[in-house]
Amino acid sequence: MTPGAEAVMAEGAVRCHLTLCFSDLCDSTAIAAGLEPEDYAALLQQLRSQCEQIIGRHGGEILRIDGDGLLAMFGHPQPHADSGRRAAMAALELHAAAAALEVGLDRPIRLHSGIHSGTVLVQPGDLVRGRFEVLGDATNVAARLCDAAAPGEIIASAEALGADLAFFGTGPQRACAIGGNRTVAAFSILNHTAPGNRFSARERRGLAPFTGRAEQLASVHRLLAECAAGAMHCALLIGPGGIGKTRLATAFLEGAAASGARIVRGDCDAYLGAPPLQPFLQIAAAIAPDAVAENAAGLAATILDWLGQQPLPAIVMIDDWHWADDGSRAVLDMVRAAAPRGCLLLLASRNAEAALADARPLTRISLPALSTAEAGGAIAGMLPAADPFTIEALCARAGGSPLFIEELCHAARARRGVLPADKGNAWLDMLVQERFSRLGERERELVNVAAVIGQRVPAWLFEAVTGVAGDDPVLATLAAQDFLYAQGDMLQFKHGLTRDAIYRAIGLNQQRALHRQVVAALDAQCAQGGEDPWLEALAYHHAAARNHERAGHYALLAGDRAMAASALDRGQAQYRAAVTAYGALAAAGGDRKPFNRVIHRFGLACVPDPAPDQIETLETAARQCGDDPTGQTLCQYWMGTINYGLGRARQSIACLQRALITIDATGNNRLKLQLQANLGQAYLADGQVALAEHWLNRAIADIESASATDMSEGLAYAHACRGFLLADQGQFAASAVHYDRAETLLAGRDTPLRGSVVTQQAAVAIWQGDFAAAIAYAEAGASVGSLARSRYYMMMSLALVAFARWSGGETAALADLERAAAWFTSATSQQRVSLCYGWLAQIMAGQDRVADARHYAALCLARARQGDRLGEAMAFRALASLAAAGLGRHPAAHYLALANRAADARQSPRELALNRQLEAELAASR
Repeated sequence: MTPGAEAVMAEGAVRCHLTLCFSDLCDSTAIAAGLEPEDYAALLQQLRSQCEQIIGRHGGEILRIDGDGLLAMFGHPQPHADSGRRAAMAALELHAAAAALEVGLDRPIRLHSGIHSGTVLVQPGDLVRGRFEVLGDATNVAARLCDAAAPGEIIASAEALGADLAFFGTGPQRACAIGGNRTVAAFSILNHTAPGNRFSARERRGLAPFTGRAEQLASVHRLLAECAAGAMHCALLIGPGGIGKTRLATAFLEGAAASGARIVRGDCDAYLGAPPLQPFLQIAAAIAPDAVAENAAGLAATILDWLGQQPLPAIVMIDDWHWADDGSRAVLDMVRAAAPRGCLLLLASRNAEAALADARPLTRISLPALSTAEAGGAIAGMLPAADPFTIEALCARAGGSPLFIEELCHAARARRGVLPADKGNAWLDMLVQERFSRLGERERELVNVAAVIGQRVPAWLFEAVTGVAGDDPVLATLAAQDFLYAQGDMLQFKHGLTRDAIYRAIGLNQQRALHRQVVAALDAQCAQGGEDPWLEALAYHHAAARNHERAGHYALLAGDRAMAASALDRGQAQYRAAVTAYGALAAAGGDRKPFNRVIHRFGLACVPDPAPDQIETLETAARQCGDDPTGQTLCQYWMGTINYGLGRARQSIACLQRALITIDATGNNRLKLQLQANLGQAYLADGQVALAEHWLNRAIADIESASATDMSEGLAYAHACRGFLLADQGQFAASAVHYDRAETLLAGRDTPLRGSVVTQQAAVAIWQGDFAAAIAYAEAGASVGSLARSRYYMMMSLALVAFARWSGGETAALADLERAAAWFTSATSQQRVSLCYGWLAQIMAGQDRVADARHYAALCLARARQGDRLGEAMAFRALASLAAAGLGRHPAAHYLALANRAADARQSPRELALNRQLEAELAASR
């Protein structure tokens, strides 16, 4: 917020998650030219009248009507969990109403509309701006989607619709440009479909595998068995939204139907004020479609008559009972009072208090959150190629909610990885907001404070800020509402997504004021017992309160502590926070030395697990460095090193060459020596063998002559890369000398760099046919990857172990190799992945899996065009084998010639020998 912004913000302004719909009249200039002014004014008045009726009917609020354009919002002042669905339904109806207007023209009246959801600031308007003024990026995105829509088209973002997308017929997903380099995933809304209920809509989108719930499922089946024996039961499945009540009931009903039970079911719905008696009208229509009663007594009689005619057992299931109207509750009471034996009434509700007569027996079955293991299994089922750390992160954010798991997995799949922590899911945000709005004012204030403190809230800190002790009854209320839970001396949000959605909706002034209160409480605590336990919290809250210097100081200390504990993911996060804080100071003319220091530490932490967003952080830092040669050199050096880790060899070379230009001005000879080694590694990754040899040999000689004892790790990796180059050329004895030297330099060091060295050695052992050694080296790499939390080490180690075992005769290992390849396909780190693709191309060709062989060969050759040529000759050999069997697009000799060219480019006699071996085998087979 700029200086003075707090003073000019309108009183009563609130942040909230909502959906915006822009609609505009197509060809308005031509229409106006073809009508008399009075007729055009009448047309606009008809449109406005339709807008007011339709938008209001769907629970929306018209923000403004400017000429022939409309802006409406859904989700404020009354929050709706299905705001995106409401906006899309309203847009469809509005387009149809416009097309039906008779205006005396030879063209239909058409609109074009854009729909998007997000966090916005809503403040009171005036005569010019309307009742409300809405500010925020979501408004701009909705406007851009409207601009992109063709005449008669409605474009809605995936963010707006989420799982409710299945309520509509749509065109294929597309990327809509919204300015700059930004795009938004969106769909053309064609029509409204009827999936039945929200669960059916989720089912169309893709459900997480049903997991866990063994105890609850057994409880319902036990009740059914007792009903089959002549009992009568009423059971209530209880749990918060998205916890899996319908999923459990569906699994139970499928089993019951298979065993011969007779089943009828209905659903309650809150959308647009569902009709009275809705679930029982649905049930009666299924039982007696030709004579459906329309009053409570008649419906009860119809259902009781059906129950009396059924063989045992019979089940009446009603979903979302918390939305039932009074008439439906009356029907249920009548059915419960007179239901025959052998009947099971099964209800699913978010509320334990479901307005049932307490005098009659009722079995309550609560659904807890999925355990971490159960949630992990569900995530792995939706994302088979997910690495262990991605699964862990998704588990933490989902908090055991199947709905949250599904939405996070859909988003992760679309974004090729885990959502960033500060990136919300608008559809889920609106679900959370709707629940949050039902809390009392005091409860909302307390939840806001907890959200500012974080996902896990020390009870003493919560009490220091709010005055509410851990045994206060209000906390029990918040636990019952599925917000905050007490766990020992901590309070915790069950779902990380819940906390994030609430935090984003807190006004910026209130956020900063609360962060300042938290800082004061932490400072008081640190004065008594030291700041060490609270470094991360102090860094976070100082940053949120815009105290850049203190934020950078604590983030740097927290990053150092995380790195000392080999917690590289936390180290990266803390150093990134320090880069942001010190960068703000440097950009304002502050001291650049701490900024440069933390850039270097951030780069060190990123190397074992590189990611594109690290490049973005360093690009921002480079802009903040200005003309400082040290800062510019460090930024280019680390961007080059991270690009190398990502498999972007050419980008790496470009960055490192830029660093080489400015390195002398820094006077940092140690960095210059390491820069030479990194250039050699990058040239090796790009397949430029001569330049790789030059720079690696130069770096090794210069570092060893300089006796730079603090460069042992860099020297070890230079030796390892030199050894890898020699092994690729078939010079295994010379290669072993360099690897022995690398191992000596790393002896006794528990360092992430060892992961790179041992995975290289595993590949070299495979080339030599020593599969036992390859497995040992790769498993050591997996151990390093687990400790360092490096996804790349973990998955490359998996691929190496799998190929070594498959080569040793374990055919089942092929599944692990395919799993690793699937991860590489979607992962950001692509270093040397052509090996895995090349192996699979050859294996598939040998098993006559032609399509798979071509698929992996294509992936391998795509990587080869990026400079990663390790698997290139293998891919061409696979294609040659297919061609020899009459399954190629060219003769086998064509592919063998390309394989020879690939071997020559890498100066690899080893690959050339394998090519000649295949050529001889094919000739012998002929």
